[in-house]
Amino acid sequence: MTTHTIIAPLDWATVDMASDLHLQASTAHTVAAWHHYLAHAECDALFILGDFFELWVGDDVLDTTLSAALPPALQANAKLWQLCTAKLKAASNRMPIYMVVGNRDFLLGPAFYAASGIQPLGQETLLNWHSRRYLLAHGDQWCTDDLAYQAFRAQVRSPEWQQGFLAQPLEQRLQQAMAMRSQSSQRMQHMGNLNQLPDVSSAAVLASAQRHEAHSVIHGHTHTGQDHALSNGVHRHVLSDWDCETKPPRAQVLRLQRTSPSTTQRVVVTS
Repeated sequence: MTTHTIIAPLDWATVDMASDLHLQASTAHTVAAWHHYLAHAECDALFILGDFFELWVGDDVLDTTLSAALPPALQANAKLWQLCTAKLKAASNRMPIYMVVGNRDFLLGPAFYAASGIQPLGQETLLNWHSRRYLLAHGDQWCTDDLAYQAFRAQVRSPEWQQGFLAQPLEQRLQQAMAMRSQSSQRMQHMGNLNQLPDVSSAAVLASAQRHEAHSVIHGHTHTGQDHALSNGVHRHVLSDWDCETKPPRAQVLRLQRTSPSTTQRVVVTS
C-alpha cells in the first residue's frame, strides 16, 4: 500500500479535520453549515477524511451541459455537487485543502480535483507536524470484521468494476448509485443503528499505526466522535459526521493546534 507523507510547513499553527458530511440536495441545512464554516475557517490547512459527498458517480456530473439533460429529480444533486466544488475552489485559494475518498465518494477523480483545487490523498496519509506523526484515513479499510462489506469494497474499488460503471450513461449511474445507497440504509436499519457503522478493528488500526510509527490515528467512517487510547501510547481520534437536519445538529471539526505540547480539541461549528 502506498502511503502519502506530508511534512507540514513550520508556519502551520492550526489544522482542521472533518469527515462524513454526506452532502446531498436533501441536506440543505448541513450544506449551509459547511459553506459557512468553509468561508470563515481560519486554519492553516484543512483535511477532509472521506464521504464529503453522499455519493459520487463520476466527474462528468460537473459538466453543466450533461447535468442539464437529467430529469429534474436528479438535477438537484448535480447542481449541489457543482456548487460545493466551486465553494471548495474558492476556499483552496486561501489555504491548502486535502481529501481522502470515502466509501460513498470513492469515484472522485482528476477533473474534480482540478475544478475544486483539492489535493488528493491516498488511503492512508502520514502527517508529520511539530514532532508528532498523525496517521490519517477514512477508516473503512479497518472494519475487518465486516467481511461482507470488505468483499463489496474490494469489488467497487477494482479498476475493472469502475471502468464498467463509468461507461454507463450519467442518468443510469445516478439511479444505480441511489438504489445502492437505499440498500445500504436498509442494511444498517436491520443492524439496529442507522448513524453508526460497524466499528473498526482496534488491532487493525494499531497495526497500521505501528507500521507508520504514528503517535495518533485520525479517521472517520464510524461517526462516533470519540477518542480512544490504544496500546503503546497510540491515540485514536474518530471524527463525527455532520447532520444539521436533526436536533441537536451535528457539525464538528477536530482541531490540531501548535502548542507545547500540541493539543487536539473538538470544535462545534455554528452558523
